[in-house]
Amino acid sequence: MQNNKKLTDTLMRPLPKEALKKHPSRSYLTTINPIYVTDRLNEAFGVGGWQFTPEVVQDDTNPKMVIMRGTLTADKHNIKVIQFGGNDNDDRGDAYKGASTDALTKCASYLGVGAEVWRNFKPAEAELIKEVDKDILPEFKKKFVSNKGLTLNILNSWLRAKKLIEEKQVYTSLKETQIKDFEKNWDAFIKNVKEHNGTPPDKTTK
Repeated sequence: MQNNKKLTDTLMRPLPKEALKKHPSRSYLTTINPIYVTDRLNEAFGVGGWQFTPEVVQDDTNPKMVIMRGTLTADKHNIKVIQFGGNDNDDRGDAYKGASTDALTKCASYLGVGAEVWRNFKPAEAELIKEVDKDILPEFKKKFVSNKGLTLNILNSWLRAKKLIEEKQVYTSLKETQIKDFEKNWDAFIKNVKEHNGTPPDKTTK
């Protein structure tokens, strides 16, 4: 029990101030320098005591966006966390690296690394995101099902096939950034879902 507490305390210890900075384009968000995440995982599990495996998620909705499915494991402690990351850098190599780093940071956050960013003594982005989510999910649902032949079951099936959510999850598990990416490329998104489901395309009447 003492070892477990020591591990938890190490993972959840606040990151140094220099690890945190404001998001370059979203001033209400805070970004975490990924090297501090790696340092903390090494401190907690030891070098070689944890593994991170990124996997490219094939998605034609936004060709510019690279989406990674990241798996963080620490076998000695029976730990396995799966999360997703994305990046739309014009440099494809940087986009892959950025998406992988994003996924790693999200995985580590589930273990408590950088948790202070999401608690009351951190920048207030968590509260803002919750407020946005209350509006964005119902609007997304309404807009999606307004398309003839499409249902939430079809949406959930497509999301699972694309590995954007886990097998037992539904569309409400989507991140705000993912929903906004769909909305920016709505026609391509709907077309992709219909093609996956075999739904006939809408006919335009002149």
